[in-house]
Amino acid sequence: MTEQLLDELFLTLAPQIAGRDSATARPGLVEGHLFAPEHPLWGTLVSVKRGGSHLFLRYAFPTSKLA
Repeated sequence: MTEQLLDELFLTLAPQIAGRDSATARPGLVEGHLFAPEHPLWGTLVSVKRGGSHLFLRYAFPTSKLA
């Protein structure tokens, strides 16, 4: 069940690779709802900031498309 509460996403990109294997449970960004490929949810890039080697990305999402 989607609550239509996502309107912004703040995403930090760091220069570190962290993988997953079948023995380690690590949550993903979205769980319990499949958007793509039938209903992809596209955001609009609002801002980009840099701090050292990190990128701080801010995306806006239209809440009406989460139904």
